[in-house]
Amino acid sequence: PESESLGTLLNWLTLLNRNLELQLLTSINFDSGEKKHILWRTWNACLTNSIELETVPDPTTDSLDLTTRANLLEVFCRSLTVTLIVQDDDDMRERGIPFPIHVARGVVKVLTECLYHIVWEPSSIIRVPDSLVRSIASALTRLKILDERKAFSDSESFWSPHNHPFSTNHFVDMAAEGGSKLTQDTGRTPMEFSRKGTSTSAIEILRLHPFMVPFESRAKIFSTYLQQEERDPFGWLRVVIRRNYLFEDGFSGLNHLKSNLQRRIQILFVDEYGIEEAGVDGGGVFKEFMHEFMTIAFSSKYGLWIETAEGQVYPNPGSEMASHDHLEQLQFLGRMLGKAIREGVHVRLPLATFFLNRLLGRYNSFEDLAKLDFEMYKSLKYVKTCKAEEVENLGLVFSLIERDFGEVKEVDLIPNGRNMPVTVRNRIEYVRRFANYKLNRRIKRQCDAFLEGFSDLIHPNWIRIFSLHELQELISGKEGDIDVDDWRRHAAYSGGYTDSHPTIEWFWQAINEFSPDQQAALLRFVSSSPRAPLLGFGSMYPSFCIHRVDGEMRLPTASTCMNLLKLPEYSSLELLRQKLLVSISS
Repeated sequence: PESESLGTLLNWLTLLNRNLELQLLTSINFDSGEKKHILWRTWNACLTNSIELETVPDPTTDSLDLTTRANLLEVFCRSLTVTLIVQDDDDMRERGIPFPIHVARGVVKVLTECLYHIVWEPSSIIRVPDSLVRSIASALTRLKILDERKAFSDSESFWSPHNHPFSTNHFVDMAAEGGSKLTQDTGRTPMEFSRKGTSTSAIEILRLHPFMVPFESRAKIFSTYLQQEERDPFGWLRVVIRRNYLFEDGFSGLNHLKSNLQRRIQILFVDEYGIEEAGVDGGGVFKEFMHEFMTIAFSSKYGLWIETAEGQVYPNPGSEMASHDHLEQLQFLGRMLGKAIREGVHVRLPLATFFLNRLLGRYNSFEDLAKLDFEMYKSLKYVKTCKAEEVENLGLVFSLIERDFGEVKEVDLIPNGRNMPVTVRNRIEYVRRFANYKLNRRIKRQCDAFLEGFSDLIHPNWIRIFSLHELQELISGKEGDIDVDDWRRHAAYSGGYTDSHPTIEWFWQAINEFSPDQQAALLRFVSSSPRAPLLGFGSMYPSFCIHRVDGEMRLPTASTCMNLLKLPEYSSLELLRQKLLVSISS
C-alpha cells in the first residue's frame, strides 16, 4: 500500500547526512507530478487509511497501525520542515503547495495536541521515539514562523492545546524552578517523559514548542530566570563617559567586565574639558547613557552594521575593514543588548528580522531574503517558478559574485559550484543555497561573536522561548498606543496627592487628551522609555509615582531612576496641560 511505501522512506533518510536529506526531501516536495502534493497525501495517510480523503478527520477514530503512523508522521514532519524552509509564502497561500492554509491550520492543531500529550501527559504504555518528538516540534516551529510573517491563526490561543494548564501560576512556578535545565543542551540525550506535569515536562514544553504557553506566562518565567541569577556581586562600578565619545568610552570602560557587566553601573558624564556634569546617577543617567549609546553603536557610523533598503540594520559582513577588533566590539554590543534587556531598558533598535532570527537560533530561509534585498528575492523567485525550458537559458551556475570594498570574487555555493550548471532538477537547491549564503554563511562570524557576548548576560535558550515579534518587543518595549487606564490603575502618589485629588484628576484628563506621541513623550520624560512595559504598568519597577511639589509656576520635573514625576499643584487644567507639554518637549 502507498502508506507503507511512504513509511519506508524514513529508513532511507536515517542513512543520509543532513545535506543529502535536504536534497532528497526537496526533490520529493517540488518535483512530484501528482495532482495532490505528496505531503498532503502523506498527511492524510497519517490520519486515516484512505490517503485520498479530502478533509482532516479525527485522529482518534481511525485504526492505522501505530508504528506505521509514527513512521509516516516523522516523514511528514521532516519533509514539511524542509519544504517551508525552501519555498516562499505564496506557495501555500496562493497555490496550495504543499497544501492549502485551511489544511495547515488542521496540521497545527493535530501536531500541537500530539506534542502536548507526549510531553505533558505521557502514556506509560507507548514509548514515542525522540526523533519523532523533535520532528513534530521542528514542523510546528516552521509553521509558527510562516504565521509570524502573515498570520493564518486567529489568536494566541490557536497555538495552545485544549484545556492546558499553562496560564496558571503553578505552571509558571514549575517552569521557573527549572531555569538551569533550560540552559542545558539536550539535543543528543534521550528525552524522558514518564510522569505527568512535572518541572521537567514544563521545561521540555518551553524547549520544544514554547508557543503552546501564553506569552504572559513565558514573560513571567523569563523574568524569574533573570531574578534568580546573582546580578550584583561586586557593588557599583563608576564609569566616566565623554558625551562626544560614547562608543569609545563605553567600550574601553565596560568591555573588560565580560559577564560581570550584569553588575550595577554608575555613569558620570563629562564635557569636552573633563568637567563633570551636575547630579548623581541613581539609575536615570545610566538609562540615558544606554539609550544614547545603543542608538549610535548600532548605527552604520563605526562600520559594524549596515542598513537594508528598509532601514533595518544587520552585521556588516566586511566589518574587519572597519576595525581590527571588530569581533570583540560585536561581542561587547551583544553584552550591551543583554544588559538592556536585563535592566528593562527599552531601546528602539531597527534590527533586521533575519539577524534577530539568529538570536533565536533559527535558520534563515528563502523567504527571509526579501528583508535583505527584495530585488534579489524576486529574481530568485523567478528562477524557482519559471518554465522548465527557461532555466537553462539563464546560464546560472552554483556560485555568485561578491563585491567587497572594490574587490570582486566568485564564491562557490557548493564545491566546484562555478562549474555546476543550474537545471530544472536542481534549481530549488540552488535557491536554497543562495539564500543560505546571503543570510547565514556570509555574516556567520559576526553573528556568532554577537551571540557569544549576548550569552554572557542572558542564556540563548531563555530568549528562544519568544517569537520574533515578541523579541522585538522585549528589546524595544510594547508596540501600539499606551493604555492610559492601565497606567492610572497602577500609579502611586506621594507628598499629599491621592487618586481623587483635583490636580491628579486634571493630570489624567490631560493625558487622555494627549496625542499618542505626546503620551509617549511623557512616558519617556518619566522613565527614559517611550514605550509601555511589556506586561503592562503593573510590572513597572519602581512603580510610576506622582509626587506633589510646591510652586505653581514651576515646570514638572522627573527622576527617571525612580519613575517619579514631580508635579506642582496647579490651579487649572489648562495650566497643568501647558506646563506638562513644555517639560516633555524641552
